[in-house]
Amino acid sequence: MSPSDSSHAAERLLTLQEAIAIALQSIQPITEIESVPLLGAEGRVLAGDLLARLDVPPGDNSAMDGFAVHWSDLSPDVTTRLPVIGQALAGHRYAHPVPRGAAVRITTGALLPEGPDTVIMQEHCRIAPDETWVEIESRTTSRLRPGENIRRRGEDVQAGTIFLNHGRRLRPQEIALAAGQGLTHLQVIRQPRIAVASTGDELYEPGVELPPGAIYESNRYLLIGLLRRLGCAVTDLGILRDNRDALLSTLRCAAADHDVLLTSGGVSVGTADLVKEAIAELGQIAFWRLAVKPGKPVTFGRIADCLILGLPGNPVSVMMSFLLFARP
Repeated sequence: MSPSDSSHAAERLLTLQEAIAIALQSIQPITEIESVPLLGAEGRVLAGDLLARLDVPPGDNSAMDGFAVHWSDLSPDVTTRLPVIGQALAGHRYAHPVPRGAAVRITTGALLPEGPDTVIMQEHCRIAPDETWVEIESRTTSRLRPGENIRRRGEDVQAGTIFLNHGRRLRPQEIALAAGQGLTHLQVIRQPRIAVASTGDELYEPGVELPPGAIYESNRYLLIGLLRRLGCAVTDLGILRDNRDALLSTLRCAAADHDVLLTSGGVSVGTADLVKEAIAELGQIAFWRLAVKPGKPVTFGRIADCLILGLPGNPVSVMMSFLLFARP
């Protein structure tokens, strides 16, 4: 064992919890806000509370296709026959009040006409061939309550209330709520800008013929997919060869316009493991190596305002290091 290896072995390694605490102290929240169209908002983080401008539904409406009636016209003892005096359609307001002793055919989503307070599903009715009358049997009435099959105004969202909170990560259902309020764009927090690279002379892109001793690079594909799933804007820096000057140049340039650099490989104790030394030369190292296996030689530091996280090169270690340390 060399003297340097012996000194490494004697060091007290940070626990995962200690490392996460150090990293969290280094993170500055992103405060920049941008406007995005609804169809580009999935996975983004809402920058402020959204106040409803409209009631949803906008008025009392039918939850079923059927007949709008006055509950007081129905009998629990005998079949009730009512004349059908009109039709209420979704998207059109029924123009006239409906008197007691009459029914109106109504479609799902249609506003409830003035007068009726209950909707009977058409499956529970006997309808005249020419639809001039409808009968509701007493056994149907006995199973129902006043207000049956009616969605009330503001039942889902009330105008003037907050319907989406600041900090919410937007899913398709939240985006649909925003569309229901007539919004076309949303104010969201800028995505974290993260650059990803893999290092090593042994690495080659999938699709090329491998020379002896080489392997196909897979870590970037794993990391980029995981980062995009978390809502990050990712730049692929590709494969960085074991060349000190080229590595320094790439890391320096990437640090200038990214929030985080994420590398795999080059952080152990081998002579070709150059990433840790490059971080130390360009910036500062906060810690190197954790009491975690797999994933021990994790390196965390900073280059100017950009955080840099160096993960091991082993694919299993990369996955575990990302899930245990980078993702939190």
